[in-house]
This record gives sequence, C-alpha cells and structure tokens, in this order.
Amino acid sequence: MEERFDFFFNDIEKMNIKDYLIIYLKGKDQPLYIEFSELHDIMRHACSVCENFSNFYSDISFGGLGSKDGFTTSIIRTDLGERIYKLAIDKGYIEEPPELNTSIEKSKNACKNN
Repeated sequence: MEERFDFFFNDIEKMNIKDYLIIYLKGKDQPLYIEFSELHDIMRHACSVCENFSNFYSDISFGGLGSKDGFTTSIIRTDLGERIYKLAIDKGYIEEPPELNTSIEKSKNACKNN
C-alpha cells in the first residue's frame, strides 16, 4: 500500500472512512483520498459484504463520521464497554470535552434500532 499510494505508514496522523479511505499524513496540507475500488485486491472479502459499519456487536464503537474535526464519536454499547471507557478516561488515554455530544439520545436510539 505504501508503494502504491506513495506514503509511509509511520507518517499517518489520522485515518477516516467516509466515501473514501482518507489518510492524513504528517507534513502534508492535503489528505490522501483513496477510493475503495482501488483497495479491492488487498481488502478482506468480508469488508465488502459486511453491513456492520458501526460495529454494533462490539463493546465500544469509535468513528469520525459526523464528528467535528479533531473529535471522534464514541458509542458505548455494553456495561463492559462503559467500564473500559471510563478507565481509559481516568488513565488519560481518552479526553472527553466538558460539553458532551448533545445528540446522546439520538445515538442511544440509533443503537436500539440496530
């Protein structure tokens, strides 16, 4: 992948998946946009057919879709996920803004509907 798309994994600052695989690289002003069609030969087959984009079978889901720049949306799905999340905050691995996401109820409803 490094050779094909002319970057080094060590230079990745952040990645996002939206309509493309978006890779933000250290020292670059513009992110690298890679179409999924360019990844089919290296992508796991299950990724092409999986409808579990939000990872609803996990204890915690993280993602940038719909998040403000610099933030990640976190969906805590289980009691274990909540304990792990709180421990990560206490240990300083996760920073949570004082004003929480105002759409928490929408997120809860979205999880229930899956």
